[in-house]
Amino acid sequence: MLDVAAGPGTLALSAAKQVAHVSALDFSSAMIERLRRDAAALGYANIDAQVGDGQALPYPDGSFDAAFSMFGLIFFPDRNAGLRQLNRVLRPGGRVVIGSWAPFEPASALVTLFAALQVALPELPFHDPELPMGDPAASAWGRASEVAVRELRARLGDGEVRYHQVALLGMGERPAGPS
Repeated sequence: MLDVAAGPGTLALSAAKQVAHVSALDFSSAMIERLRRDAAALGYANIDAQVGDGQALPYPDGSFDAAFSMFGLIFFPDRNAGLRQLNRVLRPGGRVVIGSWAPFEPASALVTLFAALQVALPELPFHDPELPMGDPAASAWGRASEVAVRELRARLGDGEVRYHQVALLGMGERPAGPS
């Protein structure tokens, strides 16, 4: 199976218990290193994790029985390219599952969080594969977290914030004939 935009490998690690082989790909080397570290700690030798672009998958045509992109494809600059690539690497009859968020309510806590992050990190959206918040030891972490926390408190207050968001799953199957 293939996990595109795998992040820290939540799905890949879970699936590794049930499938023969997992290929996991993410554009962030920090995420891939974390996945490799966690896979090794759990004794999973059946996960191949690599840095790469989900819009240009480095795998041969028809090489996977199943492919997933859980909350990753939605952030691709060219989602159609990502979908074409997922289709290309599936074998005929192979299945794909894509997770996405339902549209956000303008006043939701998540929209407020992103607005606070925009103040803290004006370079959003991130175009660099090495995200500035990926390493808590980085100097950007202290500056950005102070600004973000101040903005969140100003917008949401100091009390508990409950957030509910609908997740959507799309499933498909590559046709058995020519595509």
